Amino acid sequence: MTARVLRWVTGCVAAVSVALIAGGVALSYADRHLVLGSGWDFSSVFEEVTFMAIPAVGFVLASRRHGNRIGWIFLGIGLVDGLAFFCWRYGQRGLVAAAGSRPGRPRGS
Repeated sequence: MTARVLRWVTGCVAAVSVALIAGGVALSYADRHLVLGSGWDFSSVFEEVTFMAIPAVGFVLASRRHGNRIGWIFLGIGLVDGLAFFCWRYGQRGLVAAAGSRPGRPRGS
């Protein structure tokens, strides 16, 4: 692959990772009153925001030197962390916050 394609790939992986982590933070904020352990306290939000640094460092390392394995490992870890945080918050929302609601129908009908 060319250097231009590899920069695109590293940028997209880093952006998706950060977007997933930010989506997890947004879901924990939306469900802060509905879920007992929603993760909307200072330590949980700070933890998720600091995990945004992992794909950022991976992007810097892998986009500058494409053969740098540490950068690609950081990008992979960032993507897995983003998926884990988002799926955890989304699962809490589906199982606890919106429990019993049927898809496509408003509550109470």
